[in-house]
Amino acid sequence: QAGPDPTTPWRARLLQNPQDVEALLALAHVQLDQQRLDEAESIYRQVLSLQPKNVEAITHMGTVLLRRGQALAALREYDAALALKPDYIHALWDKATLLQQVMEDYPAAIRTWEAFEKAVGPDSQDAKTAQRFISEAREAMQNASPVEKAFQKKS
Repeated sequence: QAGPDPTTPWRARLLQNPQDVEALLALAHVQLDQQRLDEAESIYRQVLSLQPKNVEAITHMGTVLLRRGQALAALREYDAALALKPDYIHALWDKATLLQQVMEDYPAAIRTWEAFEKAVGPDSQDAKTAQRFISEAREAMQNASPVEKAFQKKS
């Protein structure tokens, strides 16, 4: 690991105020980026103990679970975040990606990408990316075998 420790400024802030939610989230994100899932989860839980409805922490708990291979648990976290804030673009993105790439639930992925597109605005670059994923999902549905089509989720 070359260069300065990216957690240092956040740890310094937390020494001043251990309940600094912004610093806690930033520290947890660094841990997540470094694949330190246990540390990230612990910090996200700390945020949720301070702010139980923090959609950023809830969404990232989903990402921790997904990286552990717990797709259904991750989906529950994304849905919990979206229940609190239906247009939270990070949760919409993560949920749509999970549905499309991991669960291969293309109809649900398309609906989630469409909600994401609405949240970011139709002219944004992110909306164009969502459109590309929607096209890929539709193509995957068309290319599914008859057996796959018969067992495709009806969500």
